[in-house]
Order: sequence, then structure tokens, then C-alpha cells
Amino acid sequence: MTACICGLTEATFVGEKDDRTVGRCNGCGLIRTLNPPAKYVEFYTEGDRYHAERDGQIPYRKRYEHDKVVGRLRWTKIMAGMRVLDVGCANGAFVALAWEHGAAAEGVEINPNMAAWARERTGCPIHASLDDAVGPYDLVTLHDVIEHFEDPVAVCREIRSLVRVGGRLIVDTPDAEDPRFAELGMEWHHLKPREHLWFFTEESLRRLLGQAGFLVESVDRPIQGKIVAYARRHRGELAGQLGSTYPLGDPAARLA
Repeated sequence: MTACICGLTEATFVGEKDDRTVGRCNGCGLIRTLNPPAKYVEFYTEGDRYHAERDGQIPYRKRYEHDKVVGRLRWTKIMAGMRVLDVGCANGAFVALAWEHGAAAEGVEINPNMAAWARERTGCPIHASLDDAVGPYDLVTLHDVIEHFEDPVAVCREIRSLVRVGGRLIVDTPDAEDPRFAELGMEWHHLKPREHLWFFTEESLRRLLGQAGFLVESVDRPIQGKIVAYARRHRGELAGQLGSTYPLGDPAARLA
């Protein structure tokens, strides 16, 4: 059984789907996949196992225009002229949208075939990994990505090193507080434990980003079933302690 981001391994059984067991952490209540597949990352990097048509999902190459439309819904709080990095950019639709709105936009996509396709389609830099991205960035975005990371705290801390002081991180992810999750349980379409390892509530997402050195300034739900957190990078060593040391909204935290 994998450890939760709070460090505990003990969890209460929620259900099973796709040969995976889903549980709720007995410590912090975060819902997660308890037994991720072996060689988990290969699901995304090998060929088109993830990006091609499967289980009725439209392949990413055919979702390009649709994803740009969805991207516009996310654009309302992003200003043009910034240096933007979209992590897990897939077909590059959001990268292209950011570029069209005047941002110096780049992407990260670990699947070589998808990265090449996005690079050709957008004309923008698409990096093979975070290691290839050179900060500082004004904004880093994680659109439907954070739930896929085996260690989301470590990745967000790595991202923090790429964000300028005062810069922002935007994270959107399936909303574990969506009423349809409570109604449908394991049949909820966002509950895909083979690829979604974490199912965040607003509280658990705030806690995660706080542990990584960001303070969540606002939360939005512009699309049913999704939660979007708008966070800012803090100054100093205090930042990495915010998630566990300071309650959100504490004036002392804002001075960090």
C-alpha cells in the first residue's frame, strides 16, 4: 500500500475499479489509489496507450480544438505578457491559447509522440520533462495532471523552484466533493484509479500546495466536476511549512 501525502499508510476501503483499490486515508481523509500499477509512468510514455482512443475517450489529437475552447474558460484569471509553462500539456492546446493571448508559452509533455505532435502543431517549445524547463516563470499550470503524479508534493516543490517569487501556480483537478461522486461512487467517470492516483477535496488540495510552498489565494469551480486552485509562491523558508504550520488566512503566513 502506498503512503499518503500526509505520510500515513492506513486507509479505509472505498471500492475497486480497473483492478485498482481505492481508499480514504485514516489520517487526513484524502482519497487515493492504494495500489498503483507497476511501472506506472510507462502508461503515459509508451506509444499511444494513454493518448489514443480508449474506453470511449476521444483521442487527444482529435480534442485539440475542443481543449482550446475549454482552455478559454481557464483564461479569465491569466494576464497576457507572462512567461507561462503548462505541465502535462498533451496536445498543446493550452500552450497555443496562451501564446495567442500574448504569453511566452511553453509546455512539458513526457510522451515523446504527443510532445512532437504538440510541438509541430503549436510552434512553441514543448519540453520532454521538467528538467528541461528553465525558469523563472510567471505562471505554471497543471490542467488535469496533479492527480496522475506518484508524488505530487515532490513535483509541486520542483515546480516551485521554477516559479519566480510572487509567481503563480494554477491547478485544476477532478473535485472529490462533486455530488456525483457521492451519488455514483466507483461509477463516477473521473474515478479512474488506473491513472488517477489521488482524488482531491478543496481542503486536501490546499494542504498539498501549502506543503509545497504555495498559498492558495482562491478556488473556483468553473466546470462541473472540476476544482481549480489559484496559488502564489511565497518568499523564504517559511513557505514550505505553510501547509502544516499555519492555518490558511493567518496574517503571519501572508508576511512570508
